Amino acid sequence: VVSCNRRCEELFGYGVDELKGHSVRVIYPSDEAFEARGRRVYGILAGGGNCTEEMELVRKDGSRFWCATSGRAIDPADPHAGSIWVFTDVTEQHDTLMALRESEARFRKLNEELEQRVRERTAELSAANKELESFSYSVSHDLVAPLRAIDGYSRMIEEDYEPLIDARGRGYIQRIRVGTHRMQQLIDDMLALSRITRDEMRRVDVNLSALAEQ
Repeated sequence: VVSCNRRCEELFGYGVDELKGHSVRVIYPSDEAFEARGRRVYGILAGGGNCTEEMELVRKDGSRFWCATSGRAIDPADPHAGSIWVFTDVTEQHDTLMALRESEARFRKLNEELEQRVRERTAELSAANKELESFSYSVSHDLVAPLRAIDGYSRMIEEDYEPLIDARGRGYIQRIRVGTHRMQQLIDDMLALSRITRDEMRRVDVNLSALAEQ
């Protein structure tokens, strides 16, 4: 260190006399970090470029902080002529960035978990819909057969025994047949309802008053 300003003293906690004439190794957290950065920086400065990066440095009291460094060679043609550096404490910004990255990672993980749950729930719903459709079809089929028998025998009674049945009896038979037809319609509607989740949504105007009246 050839020279440093008062801000540099405040930043690192060293007096000017403690820095001048000493290696910048004192502001690095380890020999490995110092040597690795030294080789990288020497190559950049020797090529006439500016070296700008963020790194973790250490104060005199041993506390570490994140610092933005920016330097250039005094004479690119002679790397040994020295370099000029500016240090800026960016610990707060770095901590904020790290917190944001952690939050982003947590959010991404939660999002992946949510997507997985949605896929699982969708698969469960699809299976449930298939079971419901199968059940509805079976129920409809099992109910339709006896209804057809009731309707068929009622018609046969009405036709074959017409001379023996009075008006009241014929009315009863008609009510039986109307009831079976109504039941058949309900079964068809129930089967259609079980398939509704596979149909495309169709929006139409509905007269709720007319529906309530019906």
